Amino acid sequence: MIDEGKNRIQLINELNELRQKISGLEKLIQAQMDLSYNKNNLILLESVFDIIPDVICIYDGNYGVIRYNKSGYEFLKTNTDESRGKKCFEVIGKTSPCAICAVSNVYKTHKPSRVYRKLNSSGLWLDIRAYPILNKDKKLTNVINYIHDVTFEKQTDELLELNKTLKIKINEHQTSEKLIQKEKERMQKYFDVAGIIIVVIGSDYKVKFINKKGIEILGFKNKDIIGKDWIDNFIPIKYRKEVKGILTKFSSQDSGPVENVEYPLINDKGEERTITWNYTPVKNDDEEIYYILASGLDITERKNAEKALQISENKFRTLFDNASDAIFI
Repeated sequence: MIDEGKNRIQLINELNELRQKISGLEKLIQAQMDLSYNKNNLILLESVFDIIPDVICIYDGNYGVIRYNKSGYEFLKTNTDESRGKKCFEVIGKTSPCAICAVSNVYKTHKPSRVYRKLNSSGLWLDIRAYPILNKDKKLTNVINYIHDVTFEKQTDELLELNKTLKIKINEHQTSEKLIQKEKERMQKYFDVAGIIIVVIGSDYKVKFINKKGIEILGFKNKDIIGKDWIDNFIPIKYRKEVKGILTKFSSQDSGPVENVEYPLINDKGEERTITWNYTPVKNDDEEIYYILASGLDITERKNAEKALQISENKFRTLFDNASDAIFI
């Protein structure tokens, strides 16, 4: 009986020992399964990490590079071996942290930071963000740096801003043009009610403006006058040299008005109209003459009346001188 009891106790102990071994084996199997699972997850995370097109950097608690993703290595033109053991600023050829740096801000504040920077060497605009990794004691252990190329967005914003500015300028210009047009129309009315010819002649002798009286005397339509050479188209040949000499004088900045010059115009019927002219130079802010303002009074009828009176006077004088008998008045 004693041996039988002893064997039972021994059997129980062996059974417990076997159970412990099985439990340990189960834990070992579970650990291996967990390790395999974690390894697979790590591979998955590594793959995701590297396919992200933006730059991602992982630093230790003091600017030390732990690793970059594939885009980071390509952007910084470095690799794992070259960047290992370096500070992040050393990777880009600096001896100290950048003056404007999201990573530095995180080390100082333990809070996320974001800055925009333009790389003068390439013209790229970068959206740079940094995030702190804290342990359970709130101590900073790592910094995650994320860099996104926002050049296209910045250029788009600049274009939109430029477009906005251009619209403002165009509106201002259109408003200015409307005011100028109103002023021009007002002056046109003044010129049109004037009983004299008013012509604006450019430095190239082409007509820039003519009023209603001038159009009536010439007999042409406005579109057939504007832009035409004043001398070659509306001045008789024998007077052209004289008129050109007068207009040429205005090429000098010291030239002043020319008054009471008499020469005719040729109308659409080929008839000559005798005009007495006054010329005034129009200058810009630099005192340069760019227009000549000519005003003319049509004296054709007066000239014809004077000529008829002279003929009549000569006729009666001849009759008087040839009379044989005395004439008493």
